[in-house]
Amino acid sequence: IMKFLKLFILLIFLNPFYGNAQEKDILPTPQFKAEPNGGMQKFYAAFVRNFNSSTVKLGQEYAKSKLFFFVETDGTFSDITAEGEMIEVNEEVIRVMKLMPIWKPATTNGDPVRSKFIMPISIRVTKDNLSKK
Repeated sequence: IMKFLKLFILLIFLNPFYGNAQEKDILPTPQFKAEPNGGMQKFYAAFVRNFNSSTVKLGQEYAKSKLFFFVETDGTFSDITAEGEMIEVNEEVIRVMKLMPIWKPATTNGDPVRSKFIMPISIRVTKDNLSKK
């Protein structure tokens, strides 16, 4: 746990936006949201472990990105994209998300459904974690 204190990562989990990938592909609002196997704490720990903070430029106090992705009916991720001021951080956030284990899919009436998530990410930069490779 102490090594995670060096890289403070605040993943603010907004209510997921259940939108549509294409106009014709309307997604239902699920009864139960998708979630990481093992819970969000395990997800956060894995994200921190895999994040390479050397992508953050010197002098930056925070690196921010907004992560967009779908959780498919089998729990895998698709259409992972990120938006933010620093392209390198966006690319690293996408890379790390692709490493994450599959989630429990969202369900409606016991049936898995595809769902879309928007996850803002804010990473506090410290001198210690800038040297992490």
